[in-house]
Amino acid sequence: MTNRPTKSSEYIRHTFTPEERLKMGDELAQAFNRMADIETEESVLKAQIKERKSQVEQTISKHNATLRDLGIEWYQTALYMAQQADNFSAQPPTLCCFPR
Repeated sequence: MTNRPTKSSEYIRHTFTPEERLKMGDELAQAFNRMADIETEESVLKAQIKERKSQVEQTISKHNATLRDLGIEWYQTALYMAQQADNFSAQPPTLCCFPR
């Protein structure tokens, strides 16, 4: 009669060789570099999203103000003034405005 092998799990101590430690240290450094790259990319994406959001908020604010003020909007612009002389009438000359 033969004994049947039994399956068990045991903890054993493994001491890493200098080459194994060097390889794990290299992999660790690469992982830290990848993490730093991801964090940099994340901050850039957040800044881009924040900028897009700010632009949309400005558009909303502008249109909201325009609609709230009964659909009018004030513009400041430079005008050139010219007099039209009418020699045949007794009225003062009229002023015409020409946008720049």
